[in-house]
Amino acid sequence: MTATATHTLPATNTPTNTPTPTSTPTNTPTSTPTVAAPVITGGGQAGSTLVFGHGAPNIPIGQLEILLASDDSVLGTGGTDGAGNFINGSRTGIPVTALTAGETIFAADMQHGVNGPQVVVLGGQVPDLNAWGAACLGLSLLILTTVRLRRAAAKSR
Repeated sequence: MTATATHTLPATNTPTNTPTPTSTPTNTPTSTPTVAAPVITGGGQAGSTLVFGHGAPNIPIGQLEILLASDDSVLGTGGTDGAGNFINGSRTGIPVTALTAGETIFAADMQHGVNGPQVVVLGGQVPDLNAWGAACLGLSLLILTTVRLRRAAAKSR
């Protein structure tokens, strides 16, 4: 047997260049939500003392005003509920001084500084029927139908 010498080199301290990913913070722009303008949807008839509509939700009582467009005089104040419906306390709608035909009114959200579109107050209301009027109308239609059917039967003989 012959012995051979083996030469082993010691480990070296060799620096290695390993890339490490790094994150860089970026600013993402956020959009500012726009507040819905208050819109009058009902009650814009002559003689009406309640105005209905919708706007931004949860406007405190007193921060939603119904104004006369000609001179910005306040006709009534209220707020909105969680769904954005006009309210005054627990009642739906905002009480106003009696409206006059031809006036132009609008709602103003004082909390957010937003005005709604103008609404022209319509003239007299369309008459509706009370119980007596409905009964008279029904009786008149019954009589007319009976007369017509009798005439048609007489002609076919």
